[in-house]
Amino acid sequence: MSNSKHLFRVAAVAAAATTSTGCAIVTSSPGTHGAVGVAYMLPRALLPVELTLDESGFNLDVKPPIHLGDPKHTYTLQRTGNIFTADNVVITADPATGLLSAVDVKSSDQSARALVTLASGLRGMRTEGGTAASAVVFSEHFDPGWADADVKRFNQRLQSAALAALDTVKRAQGCTASADADPCATTNRLTKQLHAQPLVISVDAAAPSEPVPADCSAGFCYRINVPHIVRVSGAGISLSDAFGLPNRSPTFVMPLERWAFVRTTHEVVLQGGVFQKVSTERPSSALAVAAVPFDIAKGAVTAAAEIIALKVDLSGKEKSLAEARVAEVEAKSKLDILRESKKPGGTDLPIGSSSQPGTAESAVPAARGLRLRVGPPARFDRVTGAPGTTGNPVESVGSGGVANGGKSAGGNDGKKEAGK
Repeated sequence: MSNSKHLFRVAAVAAAATTSTGCAIVTSSPGTHGAVGVAYMLPRALLPVELTLDESGFNLDVKPPIHLGDPKHTYTLQRTGNIFTADNVVITADPATGLLSAVDVKSSDQSARALVTLASGLRGMRTEGGTAASAVVFSEHFDPGWADADVKRFNQRLQSAALAALDTVKRAQGCTASADADPCATTNRLTKQLHAQPLVISVDAAAPSEPVPADCSAGFCYRINVPHIVRVSGAGISLSDAFGLPNRSPTFVMPLERWAFVRTTHEVVLQGGVFQKVSTERPSSALAVAAVPFDIAKGAVTAAAEIIALKVDLSGKEKSLAEARVAEVEAKSKLDILRESKKPGGTDLPIGSSSQPGTAESAVPAARGLRLRVGPPARFDRVTGAPGTTGNPVESVGSGGVANGGKSAGGNDGKKEAGK
């Protein structure tokens, strides 16, 4: 073969190989019926809500969120082929939830504290041994992404369950509507309070995300946790806290691209289907091309069980020289990282000056546990000497202070609980 023909073939292969630069390793498309690929859904969170009744009254618990797939946002993930790479793509999805999975159960949120507890002064529910009995009167999941009409129906069911439980207690106590002695007086008083100011759960957040599928052809789609203000009110008291939830997050696209002549590593971490961290390492293609022959045709992609790790390895027949040059670049990069980490202030650098180049992270706000207590007004007034219309202090577990103001209307410092 003449030199001119050989050079022509080399040039043609080189031109074709360089077209792989910037191309997606994987691509996603809307998950219609019969679609080919690994099916996955974007995440949504549900808040377990439980209403219980014991001798002290109602406990309304809004518990930490659970993550499930959102059927309105379903996609399929496929590998994109390239004649110059031998790709091995391993994608892990949780079969129970349909989420792209990197869920580490051992490091999951352990703050399984109730958001809100509402306690009234009911009596009459005791076991034979004299200890307090607790009965679940309502247990459902609240979707922070619901429309207003769905939230309204949920609160109607919650309120109906509370009033029905009070009616059951009245019948057991033999109470009449005009009874003015305990325990019937307390039961009647709470019934009037709930009629005037029902139990309500609501969410203040941005507009809900549209169910229109996004263009995920450059990689895969994902959501992030965005602030949702969860508010609980009832019997004249309101309390709220911020939760990081994916329900009303916009849909984002994460591109995972290959580059010619060099090894490219993408490591993407998701937890509960929510984006946590992405790290990309890629040496200079311009430096590596001087030592890499034009017949590059090898690639590999691997994934850990709990971390989606996409890797592409490109090399050729004379890879020893190429790897030596790439190793030189990587060693220099690691040296720069080490020098940067030795600067005053340690290695915990803010995002944007991370000790790991090409790394981005998504902060996940954790919901603080709160507790709201509403004691029986009659008992509270006997302790503090306040008028009968003042009510009880409201305490926050997280702060130890008083919600909705520093003192109650009766002048109490807010640190005593009713009945003590």
